[in-house]
Amino acid sequence: MTIAHSLMDAKAPDVQDQICKEINEKGYCLRRLPPEFDKEDIGNLLATVNLGKLVRHPLSDDSGAVAIQFKPGVNYINTTYLASGMHTDGSFSSQKIGIVVMYCQQSIKGQGTTKLLEFRKALQHLKQVNPEDVNYLYDPTTLGVYRKGQRACGPILSQNADGRLQVRYRGDTGDDTAQIDVHPKARRIVNQLRDFVEDEANQMLFSLEPGSLLLLDNTALLHGRTAFDPTKPRVLHRWWFDGCAPGLQLGFKLTP
Repeated sequence: MTIAHSLMDAKAPDVQDQICKEINEKGYCLRRLPPEFDKEDIGNLLATVNLGKLVRHPLSDDSGAVAIQFKPGVNYINTTYLASGMHTDGSFSSQKIGIVVMYCQQSIKGQGTTKLLEFRKALQHLKQVNPEDVNYLYDPTTLGVYRKGQRACGPILSQNADGRLQVRYRGDTGDDTAQIDVHPKARRIVNQLRDFVEDEANQMLFSLEPGSLLLLDNTALLHGRTAFDPTKPRVLHRWWFDGCAPGLQLGFKLTP
């Protein structure tokens, strides 16, 4: 049985376990599905996998999907062709976004490359180069995000009830609808963090081709992408889930 067939078979008892195991161990799960699948097919498919409660965005369609494609004159992270910095989705929103799912319908070869980074590695680096300021990552006043006249603020790192660390981060994302405000006392550690996560030497880079389905732990990994040619078609679809599901262990510990 192929991966695509097993994912489409709601009766396959090990599909849920396979997906949870990969997300728990690596922070993400990547699958290849038939490229002729559309967002409705993926929406139906995701309904057979328990990733927790669907979290809707104001732009979500009936299936919960948000289109990620270039729109002239709208410089939002989902609509710009510019590179996006490393971040977590919904960084300081009131809704918990535990799992991000992206499905690639159209791609541009060699462009719009996906970038992932384990935040555990960034934290280990910061503990080595600036241990005295690491505590600011847990400070709820360290990082603020301004958008549409509203300000959200919270810690970059927090600990859940199971003792696992979870990250919420937003840097320079290429989105001019939001501005980032860093508390003066934390600027050194946040600048060091930004330098580390934006260095491609520390990132995993790969291309999402038509039919690629990526599921990632939004509390353990940062993600971003390179720029692409706005005159060429590139279409992805994104879903959010809170990740509160049996078998999923979101976040990370300092030791693998």
